[in-house]
Amino acid sequence: MNEPAKKPGQQPESYQPQKPEMMKLLEQAQDHQSGAQPVSELAFRIEKKESFQIMGLSGYEYEDTERNSEVTGLWVDFTAKYDKKLGKHYTAPYWQVGACNEKYVDGKMKMIIGAEYKGKMAKRMSLETIPAATWAVFSFPYPSGYSKYMEAAAQINEWFPASGYTLDEEAYRLEVYIPDHWEIWMPVLSE
Repeated sequence: MNEPAKKPGQQPESYQPQKPEMMKLLEQAQDHQSGAQPVSELAFRIEKKESFQIMGLSGYEYEDTERNSEVTGLWVDFTAKYDKKLGKHYTAPYWQVGACNEKYVDGKMKMIIGAEYKGKMAKRMSLETIPAATWAVFSFPYPSGYSKYMEAAAQINEWFPASGYTLDEEAYRLEVYIPDHWEIWMPVLSE
């Protein structure tokens, strides 16, 4: 988990581009939708942001990650050891945020969970730069968790074909946890 992240273009020779994990989840979620909001009513906004940094717990999720109820191991570690330390750093627009690039290299995907870095580094935190991108932002009421994420993913999967946008497979997907709701920020390219 403490292995340093690969820099862009520094991929191992054995690297095989794979379908981004979000797309795998979206496909799996198609039949997992129970009582979800109709896609025609799925509200979203488009956010274009310059690069920013997240400080927090940086690590890897693995393709064969076991889930502990509604969360993966990295989220369990974050909640136990980092969440309270970052509490005063949670501010708009990203609040508590998880970011991943959706690409598995050697069976693992880089992820960081934390708060936006605004010039004051909390002790024992990693720092990750999220490159500039455009996101379609979808808001959902609490509760959150894996099963709710799967319902949201099913809705987003239905939204993409008619939206005029395609998934930007090179950019980071964000999960943002705001005091009164949570959001999925899907990186998009216009048609």
